[in-house]
Amino acid sequence: MKITANRLTLLRILLLPLPCALLYGGPTAKLTAIGLTSLLGITDYFDGHLARRQGVTRLGVLLDPIADKIFITVLYLFLVHLHYLPLWLVILLLVREFLITSLRAITPNNLPVSWLAKLKTSVQMVVAILIVLTEVVPPWHLVFLCLAAVFLSLGSWFTRFNLRQKIIVAALSIVFPLLGILFKESLSFALGLVALIFTWYSAFSYLQSAWPFLWKPTGLMRFCGSLLVPVSALIVMPRIDEFWLIVPLILIVELIRQALELLSPKRSSLGLAVFLSFSILFTFAFLNKTFLVAVLGLVLAIDLALTIYLGWKLRFYFCPNPNDHYVGT
Repeated sequence: MKITANRLTLLRILLLPLPCALLYGGPTAKLTAIGLTSLLGITDYFDGHLARRQGVTRLGVLLDPIADKIFITVLYLFLVHLHYLPLWLVILLLVREFLITSLRAITPNNLPVSWLAKLKTSVQMVVAILIVLTEVVPPWHLVFLCLAAVFLSLGSWFTRFNLRQKIIVAALSIVFPLLGILFKESLSFALGLVALIFTWYSAFSYLQSAWPFLWKPTGLMRFCGSLLVPVSALIVMPRIDEFWLIVPLILIVELIRQALELLSPKRSSLGLAVFLSFSILFTFAFLNKTFLVAVLGLVLAIDLALTIYLGWKLRFYFCPNPNDHYVGT
């Protein structure tokens, strides 16, 4: 079977549950999880390389950013469940991902990916790996932070960043060893803050470009509709205990649905988002855990059905034809 960029991207998504499950084991299992996570993260570079060699397909243009967002969403929610990071920090981090999707929907030029956004994904992955490493092997924390700085600095030279951008990456990488010296007792939290700050810093250029369109009625509808369900699901996650995995599943489906809606610019799901988020929050406030889990399950089912419907409607868009096989990013 020929290895293509899209197959490599799908493999990254399908294998993600394996390192997440290993995070609940002992030190050896956690270190194995880190190794697998690192390998899956590196495939992001290789699928981009393959896409440039083989041609960028319409499916690949949609699939690659979704895979990155799913990877980060699931990974950071597992860090919350393991009590490595506070929920509020991860909510703020993930809100950015849904926000940018909504901004792309309301902006005519669809907001091309910036170099900071590409770097942001790498920083998020490195931070997640560092958090687990410093929790598993605390005495080696400074060594891991220095290695992370070297990895980011050298890794930038294998990208298409220009010289100025590579120098900026090298300068920013110094932050990691400094954290090990200044915040030894609360290192995981400090690393999470670095990921959060950089995540939002990378969003400023998008906000600047989309700002004139954000305050139009259609822009506000898209903006609100993209955030209501994910934020509501995240808020209630601590309440549902052992059923918490419903939340990352809802977020995964939301990411896919919202990406598909970018291809249907006239479609707005604000009404549905208001109904679903109100149902979640009302049940959270006034009913018990059993009802809340049932409502979240219903939200997941409705969201999944709508996503499948959108995918079916757009199926011909992704089917290659002899006359128009490749499109640019």
